[in-house]
Amino acid sequence: MHILLVEQDDDIRTLFATFLGERGYIVSAACEPVEALKIATSNVPDVVLSSLVFHGMDGFELCRRLRALPKTSQSLIVALTGYSESGIEERTREAGFNKYLLKPVSIQDVLMMLDAAKKRQNSARLITH
Repeated sequence: MHILLVEQDDDIRTLFATFLGERGYIVSAACEPVEALKIATSNVPDVVLSSLVFHGMDGFELCRRLRALPKTSQSLIVALTGYSESGIEERTREAGFNKYLLKPVSIQDVLMMLDAAKKRQNSARLITH
């Protein structure tokens, strides 16, 4: 399963990429949305984990653009955010995110979500073959 991690904080990006890579996931990491879009068009992710706040394009716009691309329109896209204000869940959903996780993110929550996504992906493959 290929995961695209979009996070501006170098330490968090490295920690997540290392942790997920050690668990057998293929991880591509980007520090900003423009870089993430380039990666996504050449190496289609099954899952995108993205922060919302960046300089320039934000995570909401990144999600909208990923949803507009045929190759990534069905990817699982998850917002990683420190925002807990009223309406954030609705804003992420309107932008096209499947889910949002509040920072600091529990790595166990991420692993459970990825495990569920992997099971759905495997079930879909069995049905189509």
